[in-house]
Amino acid sequence: MVAMGALFGVLWAYVLRRDELRTTAIDLVRKRTLLARLGIGAPVYAAGIGMAFVNTRISLALHCLLEQVPLRSPGGGSGPPSTDGPPPPRR
Repeated sequence: MVAMGALFGVLWAYVLRRDELRTTAIDLVRKRTLLARLGIGAPVYAAGIGMAFVNTRISLALHCLLEQVPLRSPGGGSGPPSTDGPPPPRR
């Protein structure tokens, strides 16, 4: 889970930094917000694994809560695309 969370964050960081890989424009503030949310994932997964040795129910709750963060956060989940302007031209 930790490796998956870390690699998922790396993948999204790569996509957010390369405008030609996206079909919608994303402003700088939104990029920083998304990267901050993704950066929280791997350490929390690691804490959940450590917590499994102490209390499995708390570990399960921690993992379930982590999965809900993008859905409950303002602007997270599958909302409408950014309307900051047209997408960058393809090269």
